[in-house]
Formats: sequence, structure tokens, C-alpha cells
Amino acid sequence: MSSQTELPTQSRGTWRTLAHLLWLVLVVAQIALWVVGQTVRILNPYPDCLRQICDPMEFGAQDLTVIRAMDWSPAIVTLILNGGEIALGLAFFALAMIIFARRRSEWIALLVAYVLVFLGALLFTSANDALGRVDSFRVLPLDFLFGLGLTAFVMLLFVFPNGRFVPRWSVVFLLPTLPIALV
Repeated sequence: MSSQTELPTQSRGTWRTLAHLLWLVLVVAQIALWVVGQTVRILNPYPDCLRQICDPMEFGAQDLTVIRAMDWSPAIVTLILNGGEIALGLAFFALAMIIFARRRSEWIALLVAYVLVFLGALLFTSANDALGRVDSFRVLPLDFLFGLGLTAFVMLLFVFPNGRFVPRWSVVFLLPTLPIALV
């Protein structure tokens, strides 16, 4: 009998290596797209939302008159919005890296860390919208990663905190999210 007890959410051997590699690839892809999207947002902070599809919460070129009428500097508004979004993303990424560094042998920790990166890189940001406006080719990887992240988020709602579906039949609710999120 071993003196060390293995937690039920721990992965072993080859599966652990594959899970770490998959996690790393997906996280690097999300963060890379986020960085490119943030760069696009900084270079073009006020897109023309009449000619392009924009996020309703995003400031567009049409909002510049309102910003100026309120006697605010568009540069300061841009700095505040982009700075806040970048700080929020970096906070999510840092928390995910701490979880990964401390608990990477547990699959539930990998799931939580992945969902945190998803929230910071794709959900709570306008960088993905900016990236989609500039290059429609990047919309496919964004949509794939968004669907995967959304599925991971829904799964996390069912398995948190112990990594098990309770009740067991609740896995049925996760199955429809896979094709919906990926389509």
C-alpha cells in the first residue's frame, strides 16, 4: 500500500503529457490571437461601425463626436479602455499560470486554467472583434477557439469543484454544447 494517495482528478503518465501539451497549444494560440487583436485595437481604436460589424459595446468612429462634446480627449478614453482590457486579460492569464504551475497534475486545474485564459483572451475583450474586422481568415481559428472555450466553460460549471458530474446523468446537458459551440 502506498503512503501517497492519488486524487481522483489527477492524470497519469502519457495522458498527463498529452493534456499539458494540448493545454499549452490552445493557451498559446488564444494568447497570440489576443495580442494581435489588442495591437489592432490600439492601432485602430475607433473603427467605422457603419461599414463594418462592430461589437455594440465598442466605441466606434461615430462615438468620437459624443466624446468630444463631453470635452473628453479621445486619446485618454482609448488609453483607459485599452489599458483596462489589457490589465484584465493579464490578470486572467497570471491566475491561470499560477493554477497551472501549482496543480498541473490535476485535470480539473487544467480545465479551470484553460477557462480563465478563455475568459481573458476571448470572452471579456473586444480584441477578437477587432481581429475579425481586419482579417476574415482569422475568424475561423477565433470561432474554433471560442467554441472550445465555451464548451470548457459549460463543462466547468458541471464538474467544479471536485471534477465529477453530480448527478452523473448531468453529462447529458454537456453533449448538446459541443456541436452548438463548434458550429
